Amino acid sequence: MLYWLIGLAQSTPLLTLVDSNGQIDYAKHAKNYPHQDWVDSLANEDIPNEPNAEMAFWINTYNSLTIHVVLNAYPIDSIKDIDGGNVWDTQRFQVGTEMLTLNEIEHGKLKAFNDPRTHAALNCASIGCPKLFNKPYLASTLDSQLDEAARKWIAHNAFGYHDGWFSNTLYINAIFDWYAFDFPNNTNGFNNDRIPEKYKGAAQFIAQYGNDSVRAKLANTTTVEIQPYNWSLNQR
Repeated sequence: MLYWLIGLAQSTPLLTLVDSNGQIDYAKHAKNYPHQDWVDSLANEDIPNEPNAEMAFWINTYNSLTIHVVLNAYPIDSIKDIDGGNVWDTQRFQVGTEMLTLNEIEHGKLKAFNDPRTHAALNCASIGCPKLFNKPYLASTLDSQLDEAARKWIAHNAFGYHDGWFSNTLYINAIFDWYAFDFPNNTNGFNNDRIPEKYKGAAQFIAQYGNDSVRAKLANTTTVEIQPYNWSLNQR
């Protein structure tokens, strides 16, 4: 059992339980963890100005607030059980001087950095997401941590593959479909003409952070399909 220390700018850190598999004991912490105290403290945060520090801040804040909304609503089976599946837009949190939703953090604050690796770092409290880290994102190590998150996502559930008699199918995580245009198609990067244009950037991302075996599967891909997304809680 490991504790994930979420270092948020200059504030007192929030401790929340995340094990080595990226799972959380929501049942335990919903009853006795003072997560609302941390949420209230966000109003007093000074948002960092340095880009790496700011990016790390918003990643940690998004992941922490996601855990908070699940703890508040528990027992549930999925984050989509909250507010009719609209929790990303219905609940607002004061962070510094702003009132923000989860979507405004993800699609406003973080999207401004134009870094597709954020999709490997953010977690929506669901099995279909990339796994939560059991350590904070820090300004001093952000680039290497985001690379690590991308590699771990590729190794975990970013894609599946079926080598068939008549076609070789790449099953990509739905995140690559929802946010296809966040994964740029680099004309100098990996290319397989049989992969649809919409997903060429996703394939390049997978090739960049995958190993030789992964790249061989991409090279042999003839069709691309979207994996069904598993919205079940990432709970122990």
